[in-house]
Amino acid sequence: MTVLSPPKSPILGDFEGFGSPPIWGGGFHTCIQQRLVAKSYIENRNEGYWVEGTRISLDSIVYGFRQGSSPEGTVQAFPLLTLEQVCGAIAFYLANRVEIDAYLAAEEAEFDAMSQPLQVIDPTLYGKLMAEKAVRHQVES
Repeated sequence: MTVLSPPKSPILGDFEGFGSPPIWGGGFHTCIQQRLVAKSYIENRNEGYWVEGTRISLDSIVYGFRQGSSPEGTVQAFPLLTLEQVCGAIAFYLANRVEIDAYLAAEEAEFDAMSQPLQVIDPTLYGKLMAEKAVRHQVES
């Protein structure tokens, strides 16, 4: 009778000290799972949602996502972000869609309620914001 022993891993060597791999009892799998920690990609600060550790708003990623931008396209638009961060932000949005959509609607309502001074102080910025808003509404329609 042949006795099977756990294989040697090119990364970890043999499984001695870790227990058996999953097919021999699950000890190794349990050891690895204990080391994994869920990552956080979005933080709430200054009354808004931001990609953790950056000054890039979740709003920017969500609007691009809603307009059909791929995660890779978003990384090209925001080169400070990694693909992992963009996908994490999109996953956060999808997991919290009702709340984030309500947050974005409130932000838009606040923008709409802005008084005229922005038009007077910085007409170029106001024009850009209004053009982006018009494009966003066309895409959503």
